[in-house]
Amino acid sequence: MKSMIMRNLIALAFLIELTAAAAAQGCGPTNPNCVVPTAPALTNNNQAASTAFVHNASGANATVLYATNFSGATVGDQISACVAALPSTGGICDARGLASGGTIPTITLAKSGVNLLLPCGVFNVTGPIIVWNNGGSISGFNMLGCGTSFDFAVGTQLNWAGGATGPLLDLRAVRDSTFSNFSIKSDLTAPLAEGIRRETWPGGVSTNVEFTNIIIYSVRATGLIKGVRWCTGFDCSNGVVVGNNDLDTLTGVVVSNYDNCAFSIEGAQSKTHTFYNSAFSGQSQSQRGVCTTQGADPSTNAGSFRWYGGGGGGSNQTADFDLGATTDDIVINGFNFEGSKRLLQTATAASQLWPISIGPGRWTSNNINADGKAILYKARGPLNVTGLMIEVGASVVPPTFSIESSGGPVAGIAIGNAVQSSGAVATTDPFICASAQGACWNKLGNMVNDPGSGNNFLIPNSIVPNTVNTTTALNTQTGSTYTVTLDDTSIIANASGTMTVTLLAAATYPGRIINVKTIANQTVVSASSNVVPLAGGAAGTAILSGTAGKWASLQSDGTNWVITAGN
Repeated sequence: MKSMIMRNLIALAFLIELTAAAAAQGCGPTNPNCVVPTAPALTNNNQAASTAFVHNASGANATVLYATNFSGATVGDQISACVAALPSTGGICDARGLASGGTIPTITLAKSGVNLLLPCGVFNVTGPIIVWNNGGSISGFNMLGCGTSFDFAVGTQLNWAGGATGPLLDLRAVRDSTFSNFSIKSDLTAPLAEGIRRETWPGGVSTNVEFTNIIIYSVRATGLIKGVRWCTGFDCSNGVVVGNNDLDTLTGVVVSNYDNCAFSIEGAQSKTHTFYNSAFSGQSQSQRGVCTTQGADPSTNAGSFRWYGGGGGGSNQTADFDLGATTDDIVINGFNFEGSKRLLQTATAASQLWPISIGPGRWTSNNINADGKAILYKARGPLNVTGLMIEVGASVVPPTFSIESSGGPVAGIAIGNAVQSSGAVATTDPFICASAQGACWNKLGNMVNDPGSGNNFLIPNSIVPNTVNTTTALNTQTGSTYTVTLDDTSIIANASGTMTVTLLAAATYPGRIINVKTIANQTVVSASSNVVPLAGGAAGTAILSGTAGKWASLQSDGTNWVITAGN
């Protein structure tokens, strides 16, 4: 009798010790990375619900169930049954005891407050793993694998063996949840459309999900289209745009050997996703690293993000960052990218403001686009390029940073950048603007060098005055028409007859001054009735009469050009 009592006391002490250990690790929705002890022999842990090993047994998320105790034709069926058997408040489904090599078909996990502990091993996924509560949001869902690897069958590896149109992990209206420590692998024999899909669905909100230490890759070209995709509507159709699909955090997430885009943000309300030490590595067929241009409805392609650290590149044919319509500000810094044709581009010329900050960081490529534009930016700014190291190696195309807005004024800020370019000469200035904008860069402390020739020089500093950088060169015209550019300060007419001048839009350049003089018997008029005479009065077209030596100084008042001085 005494020996039986002693054995019972020892067993009880063992149970108390394990329970205390689980509690000490804080198992529950606030700490999905805890380790729940395996049930010892003779412990009653059946499908009804075990409470032998729980954290806060009197509260929510207390139940721990083990997937090995559930029947099912596949590993996925056992996991699905385990999650379904948890109470409505959620709990822990410990699937770590399931053997490697099993199959996961299409399953739907429709419960909040779940901590799902995945087994180590390699598993063939033949249909999407869907996290979804039809009619509402899923929150507090935490899925934890046992590690990641590139094709070494280490950790939790989910091999795609399904159709070419579906994602492997489909998160519909999921919020305030975490997914971590597993790999997603695809192959040419079973192409994967998306590794992870974030969808908005009616009745729920899709926001604030954390992805940590995840690898998504294809072992061959054309085996993976997109790594992570944020989209709106049923199955990314844009048919019903609901929820926000924003504020996700990705830490240590790597996408490799993709076709279209590693991280595709689709939807005007998909904003402020944050990347920490993540990476994308494309191959010759790869197009984009992070993109906001690839949605089903191009009019909604306007998402935003923050990118900190990380790197990659790997021959993206379009750009490492391919941006759609103007939206919230975008920050990209602390990166190291190699091999792509372009660092960043925006899709179409726009007249809106769009603050984008790039750098510090490093970008190098022997494969730069034929136009030489490392950055192609088509909005008004401010575009802030700071602390970049740009290296184009043996490429004969010198890299440039080009602003090509359809409106003005335009602001580019370039501070402390270093450009290495073969064949660089003392007149090289990589900071350019399209002719419609004239000069638009504020430059300070930028350097260019050619390691081969030894040419090293500072790019002259320049500050844009009155929102427009102008030249002091005299512009002599001998024709009958002329359109004023942003570089003009003084225009001289030297022909006969009449010269018609198209002035800049006064409303766009308030305070701007333009001087006009004729050194021949040539009349100068405006193409529009937008010139106020020296004596005042209504605006007309007259600027100078046809007498040599006549001159006038015109200044924009925001509506017209006013002659403030002349003879």
